[in-house]
Amino acid sequence: MSFATPVIDGGDSTGDLWMNRCDRAPDAVRPAPFLTAAERTEWTRERARWTALGDGPTWTAREAARVAREHPATPGMAAVLAAAVRATRNNGCPRGASVHAASRAAFQALHGLYPRSPEAAATRYWY
Repeated sequence: MSFATPVIDGGDSTGDLWMNRCDRAPDAVRPAPFLTAAERTEWTRERARWTALGDGPTWTAREAARVAREHPATPGMAAVLAAAVRATRNNGCPRGASVHAASRAAFQALHGLYPRSPEAAATRYWY
């Protein structure tokens, strides 16, 4: 079952709206033509802010690694890190994509902070 629609994902053939979009051109999304000049400027500013965060899996892995380092005693943090690593796998992105660095950061936090956890044992690689 696919939830993809040409209106939402620009005709992307993966059928998964939450997957990383490494091959999508930065200018593939444009502001609506009926916006005023001021609204287009604001749209461009907001888009740049959202784009800087990265896609969902990348942001989640990056944030999970950061929070784990700041609060290592938080219960369930090993499971969060393992889930973040899983979410960033099979992304189809080139080697230099930010998703790989985020995945590796979550993996290193998992194995560095919780090396004997069941989640670390089950997460043997980051890619």
